[in-house]
Amino acid sequence: MLEQSKQPTLQNVVPAFYLLRNVWSEKNSTDDRRVKCLKKELVVQLDDKVWSAISAVHLTATYLDPTLREFVFVPSVQDRSLFISQAKDSLMAYACDEYEKRPERYSGESNEVSLAPPAKRQKMEADVDANDALGAFRSGNNAT
Repeated sequence: MLEQSKQPTLQNVVPAFYLLRNVWSEKNSTDDRRVKCLKKELVVQLDDKVWSAISAVHLTATYLDPTLREFVFVPSVQDRSLFISQAKDSLMAYACDEYEKRPERYSGESNEVSLAPPAKRQKMEADVDANDALGAFRSGNNAT
């Protein structure tokens, strides 16, 4: 899920964090006391170790993936909006840095940078991966 040799995976870090956090935060009446304790500790460690390692690069990579762009896996609408805003700011900063480094590459008639996302490509049946643990988070799927 987070490491594959032939596919980019940086965009999967944030959804994987939320997937694990959601699963480990679920209250299950059939869980033994020890399992409840373990799940609680896993959430604490996930928040402490993984969340602190997530950066603007991860948010931007997630935003750039058309199937994850809307951050539907983030339960808080306020956090979702913040992440999208941070990703857009990062992209704009990168575009400005690129323009300042190489203005000759961008000497077209318009220097405006659009933040409008490109049209989504249609998902082909061959693109669907039955082993995609984050498939429920991707747009176009019924489960969220």
